[in-house]
Amino acid sequence: MTNADDRNHLYKNARDAIDMGITDYSSNSPSRAASGVRNFYSGTLLLAKYVLAERAPDVGVMSVIGKNFEPVPTGDGDVEFVQLGHRTIDFEEIGRRFKKFGIDIDQKALHDLNRIRTNLEHFYTDEEPDAIREVMAKAFPVVISLFHLAGKVPRDELGANWDKLIKIQEIYEKELARCRESFAGVEWLSDTLANTPYNCPSCHSDLVIQDDPEWSKSHDAKLRCLSCREWLDPQEAMERALELYFEYESYIAATDGGEAPVGTCPECGLETYVMTEDDFGCANCGTVLEECARCHTGLDPWNVDYDNHSLCSYCANLMSKDD
Repeated sequence: MTNADDRNHLYKNARDAIDMGITDYSSNSPSRAASGVRNFYSGTLLLAKYVLAERAPDVGVMSVIGKNFEPVPTGDGDVEFVQLGHRTIDFEEIGRRFKKFGIDIDQKALHDLNRIRTNLEHFYTDEEPDAIREVMAKAFPVVISLFHLAGKVPRDELGANWDKLIKIQEIYEKELARCRESFAGVEWLSDTLANTPYNCPSCHSDLVIQDDPEWSKSHDAKLRCLSCREWLDPQEAMERALELYFEYESYIAATDGGEAPVGTCPECGLETYVMTEDDFGCANCGTVLEECARCHTGLDPWNVDYDNHSLCSYCANLMSKDD
């Protein structure tokens, strides 16, 4: 079988899995719907692998999408890299390989898909049709991008299932808009939080509604999940929303170095202190750290003295020794 045959086989498996996933989801069986979403995500990953394989047509598919390689001496002072086993890259690694190949795709969206896929295996059940729909809807933009990167027209490739997928997306977007509208009039202390969906810790749905028409304070919300009907603690919901919003940026900061975009507020103790170019301060209590009164270093959750918020910890320590 030629390299081209391998790539064509990979694409057919990807398209068939996505197609089957949409068909199963659209059935009247809850168990088939959950299984369909798993097929849909498997097909999405296969489609991403096909896009990678197409960028290196002169080598075997496994040389591009294989997971583990080791150097083997060639006998002439050189080495060649040989694949170990038959494991291929997963959602967690696909973004990094796309970046290496110079393929332009939303890295944050790929990172989010990996988290959603993990949640699918551990949290979603057959009794949560709204949550299952949401899982497919969140993958929709990435799937469309991958089809285009593969040089394919998704409507032509999916046929009648294209309309079903569009309908799934439309229903979810309508519900999400309803949830966001319930937050109208809120006195937000953070622009980031104002534009970030809250996420249910029980079923991991973004369909969280504000259930008190008289409420206007972002730190004292009455929050309910439309998917599993659970009530949410407002402070925990605030922390979770920012954690998920900045998850990819925090991951990059931890792996590649740099400052995390959100930290612990020294005033209220919540993980709600935002530090971005357009947003700075605590989304919960409104605290904004200024400069150290002694050395004029900009203060942040990592260098501020927690007993005196006008000093950095270094200066506070020096001044305490002077006393």
